[in-house]
Amino acid sequence: MLLVVDANILFSFFRKGTLTRELIVNPDFKYNLQLVAPEKVLSELDKHKIEICKKAEIEEDEFEFPREVLEVFIGIVPDEFW
Repeated sequence: MLLVVDANILFSFFRKGTLTRELIVNPDFKYNLQLVAPEKVLSELDKHKIEICKKAEIEEDEFEFPREVLEVFIGIVPDEFW
């Protein structure tokens, strides 16, 4: 199943133990999901880094690794295709 995710959904990925994180990184999850997002979602995540860290209860230096993980598990589609 192909699903398009937006920045609001991905914000919850940064909080440990969320269903969003489980859906994205667990290859054994019961649903076979292929996730894609517009390229601009990456800049949205960066733009709201401080807010994301506060709500996810992580330090700012803990932000980069999960952000890089997202780029591995989610297909980033160039903005001109939207």
